[in-house]
Amino acid sequence: MKNFFIIAFMLLTTLTYSQDKFIGEWTSNGFATDMTIEVVDNKLNIECISSTSYKPLETTNVVYKNNKITLNNYFKPNNWSSKKTIEYKNKDTLLVTVSSKIGVYKIAYIKK
Repeated sequence: MKNFFIIAFMLLTTLTYSQDKFIGEWTSNGFATDMTIEVVDNKLNIECISSTSYKPLETTNVVYKNNKITLNNYFKPNNWSSKKTIEYKNKDTLLVTVSSKIGVYKIAYIKK
């Protein structure tokens, strides 16, 4: 039983550490959105703001799996939806693949 608790603790610590590298404020430098990624109550919380209108996007279906974060964004003012896959490159850069009705594109997000 003691081994079970040790393994469970190590697993939770590893998962939290893996997610921690994504935490921070990130900018696309005007190409898409700015993002704030944080952990609240052991869950990823991601807020996306339009880089042009500075209005928030609705963010849903946030999933952390295989060292990547996937999420859906919806921007109500123009009925725009997209899916993002976020990958960690280094402490200053995230690589984001955005899929929408106009295609798939990759954007480097820089830590603010």
